[in-house]
Amino acid sequence: QHEDYGKVREFLDNEEFGEYDEICFLRWFAMASVGGGWMSDYDVVPLASLVPYEYVEVPTILSDDDIATNNGIPLPHDGRFTAYDERGQVPSLLSGSQEEWERLAQGLINLTYQHTKGFYSDMLALDDYDTSIKDAFEKEAQVLYRLSDVMSDGHRL
Repeated sequence: QHEDYGKVREFLDNEEFGEYDEICFLRWFAMASVGGGWMSDYDVVPLASLVPYEYVEVPTILSDDDIATNNGIPLPHDGRFTAYDERGQVPSLLSGSQEEWERLAQGLINLTYQHTKGFYSDMLALDDYDTSIKDAFEKEAQVLYRLSDVMSDGHRL
């Protein structure tokens, strides 16, 4: 459990955030507390591997050490936080080192302290963070929103 979990949870519980949005904010702290790595929404389906080809032969059973080191597979951009949505606004597929997840978790919750009236989400906070800090994180266009986007470009699955 992240050392700030209690403080963050208390803040989110006492403001106008719904349960879903609370969980969305808490996942950033969860990723920092487990050492970073990859996070995706449950409805994101990979259409291509983001793992470098030389690392494709991974073991089928991972030890705790394997998981802690991303199975020895380097994270993209040397662990710098990366959002795989084209503009970096939708936190549907993300990667980063533990330090980067911590940086983003703290940055997003600090913005949230300023937005206690009306609707605010981790997605809006991520966009605000990106707007307020030049080159706040890496962005790649690796997430599609409709299967028709793939098919209309002449690609075949």
